[in-house]
Amino acid sequence: MTMMTGIVEAISTKDVNTKYGSKPTYSLKVNGTWVKCGFKNPNAGAGDEVEFDGNTGTYGLETKEVNVLRKGAGTPAPAATSNTATAVPRTTGSGYAAKCFQSLLYMGIVQLFVRTH
Repeated sequence: MTMMTGIVEAISTKDVNTKYGSKPTYSLKVNGTWVKCGFKNPNAGAGDEVEFDGNTGTYGLETKEVNVLRKGAGTPAPAATSNTATAVPRTTGSGYAAKCFQSLLYMGIVQLFVRTH
């Protein structure tokens, strides 16, 4: 459990079917990383500065509670950069695809074959 702070870049909701019917789940994109909030509405908007207790769970980074430290003026502007070599690792450095592939490999859904000559 690590207390984290950052600026909300985006908010996402997704309806899931439960035994009680369809319920929305919430996620926030904070500092380039998606944070799962579960069924609890975080009541934060794009541009807000938030604080949350981040835990790595089954579905990635998760939190039970989000505290809004300061309301923002909307979606923050992306950081300006003229060097694409530094911009690319920021957008692809989450490692999410690697974690998904590792899980599929572990479950036996994906198999690797070694070709020898």
